[in-house]
Amino acid sequence: MAVNRKAAVMAALLAVGMLASPSVYALEAEYYMNDGDVGYTDEDFLTIALNDFKVQSGSNGTKMTLKWDTVPNAEGYVVYIYKNGEYTKYKTTKSTSISIPGLKMGTTYKFMIRPVIDGQVADVSAKTDGMLTVMKPVVTAACEAKSITLDWTNISAAKKYAVYQVDGKGKLKKLKETTKHTYKVTGLKPDTRYKFCVKAYIAGSWTTVEGSDYISVRTKKR
Repeated sequence: MAVNRKAAVMAALLAVGMLASPSVYALEAEYYMNDGDVGYTDEDFLTIALNDFKVQSGSNGTKMTLKWDTVPNAEGYVVYIYKNGEYTKYKTTKSTSISIPGLKMGTTYKFMIRPVIDGQVADVSAKTDGMLTVMKPVVTAACEAKSITLDWTNISAAKKYAVYQVDGKGKLKKLKETTKHTYKVTGLKPDTRYKFCVKAYIAGSWTTVEGSDYISVRTKKR
């Protein structure tokens, strides 16, 4: 006799403390009733759907960091990345977070996490996608009569920076490559306006610049 299978199995598991909350698990299982007793075996449990399994993503430079909720009884997690129309295994980890380096700036990536339970990759997953943000230096300036000191924000993924002066036609003239976050431009004329910009060298290429990235400042009068 088999009546209301899911309800009976969940009631039995809740009664013995195997499930913390019926809202977390959705079970599809066979069970049997003998003389009013509910019985079940390991083979009864066909699917475990963990509704509260969530994953978040964040980016910094050329690295994406994924964090997800702990899955009860999980021995580890398999991380997949979406490539060429399908999810491909990236790494197995026991942690609930992972950093994936070497990604391309300005690109959207999709990820999937599956828990490992009883030595098997569970047939449930949590998915997310994230845009790897293009990081650019933000430049500020302090002016004197014949010099301007440029400072810019540090980008952890940047190997070095290039400082440019921008002429009236928008042409860039490289002044200096440096690993520092400051540069003093000397030999300037008093009470004269100048434009500058800074590029960062990240993952083998220089960041691009446009008009909104330029800083326009005027030197002081004598």
